[in-house]
Amino acid sequence: MTLILTRMAALRIQNARADLVAAVMRVRARLGLLPPPQVRHAAAHWRKGVTYVHAMGASVAGVHHHMPPVQRFEADADAAEIGAAVLAGLAAYRERLRFPPADSPAAKARYLDFLKLLDARTNAEMAKGGKFVTIEGAADTLRFTPWRNEGARRGFSGMPPEANLELPAAASLEDLGKALAEAFARCA
Repeated sequence: MTLILTRMAALRIQNARADLVAAVMRVRARLGLLPPPQVRHAAAHWRKGVTYVHAMGASVAGVHHHMPPVQRFEADADAAEIGAAVLAGLAAYRERLRFPPADSPAAKARYLDFLKLLDARTNAEMAKGGKFVTIEGAADTLRFTPWRNEGARRGFSGMPPEANLELPAAASLEDLGKALAEAFARCA
């Protein structure tokens, strides 16, 4: 019994410490005392001819989560508009965020809200025929990484690095939109 209480106390201390670190980082960010992230992340989904581009956010633990804004584009959308959405998603990237635990009702509700933004009701519906690409933006390059769709149960998994596309950070909006379309074409 004492061991269980000791472990619970240690977990509470660890959580309190993480909360304190996150609060200090938020204050430092508001004051402009944090350097910008070295690499920014965004992601894009393709379902039934519609492209969705959204930001990503990194938790205190470094796990990436989907974030707003989510922008929706029909099949006939201009490549430059999609390229602008890619840059907007990268600009909206945030680090050191607190997210609800993965097994909590709040996390499930957050994920269901995200699925609604992708015009899907379930993970299976989102994965069916869907494609997924992550986008990393560094100071001098942008990398588009296509993912393999392994169905609703297994989700999306990484592909060999040869499948990645890299562009200079100064690429035109149209080139960014075309690179995303090419990355979707490389999704298995």
